[in-house]
Amino acid sequence: MSNGKLVNHVLKHIVKDGNILGSPKMASKKLLTAVPETNILNNGKFSILQYNSYNSSLTEQHFLDIVPFDVRNAIISDGNHDDAFKLLQARDPKYFQFNNIYYLVFRNYKQLNLFINSTKYERINKIRVKFKIMKGNSMLDDFSKYHSTLKAANVSRDSYFKAIKDINLIKTAGNLNQMIDEAKSMGRKNLLVWNLPNHMKPHEIKDYFWFYNITDVFKLYWSNENDSLYNTLHFFKFADEHDCIKFRHNFHGTYFNDPIGDAKSKLLIEKLS
Repeated sequence: MSNGKLVNHVLKHIVKDGNILGSPKMASKKLLTAVPETNILNNGKFSILQYNSYNSSLTEQHFLDIVPFDVRNAIISDGNHDDAFKLLQARDPKYFQFNNIYYLVFRNYKQLNLFINSTKYERINKIRVKFKIMKGNSMLDDFSKYHSTLKAANVSRDSYFKAIKDINLIKTAGNLNQMIDEAKSMGRKNLLVWNLPNHMKPHEIKDYFWFYNITDVFKLYWSNENDSLYNTLHFFKFADEHDCIKFRHNFHGTYFNDPIGDAKSKLLIEKLS
């Protein structure tokens, strides 16, 4: 099953009869907090750009490479900071799927304006860039939820489920730049893995991949359909970034031999940072 069909399959069963772990129930009285208001507003103007792309592998360098060298130096040197902007991916806060949106967070509107005016005719991977200046706090609220649930998933399975149950109570409370750095740091040790056998328990998965230092693994989604015994989504946490990279490099797109039976399933693996 292709990646696109797989995502459609998940969306179908979210509405129909699939078992979705952590579906929100009645809100509890406890208020969850994430990041406080930040300086994304500068003199009444937002300093965040939105860029839509189906390519989940873009980095800061892809965007820096389209900026003329003299303008790039002006952006980076402004305020004596080393980075021109922070790049973040929009991701679903429940299943951590990439939502085909990037955000470029600048320190101020002056930097944003320099960037957008100098890149309006440029291309990334042969596609003309088109940026949108963000207005409103919806992006900040959404990323706060993602940051909070990802942080909970990196603590434990139970912590993640509790955060999902209370997801609508998560409020913005912190620094956006700090939150981006924390999400990237955690994400470097995390993977999403599609199509492991539904019957495998977390300890069995860790035993099967014993040569990788997997500190935690648990199921986010599965289907009960007879022909979908391998249609699952697991969250993996590794002890270090190198094991995480090696695991994806070695197993993405490979066929997994089910220890029980002779069926095979193609593993699809997505990194979070």
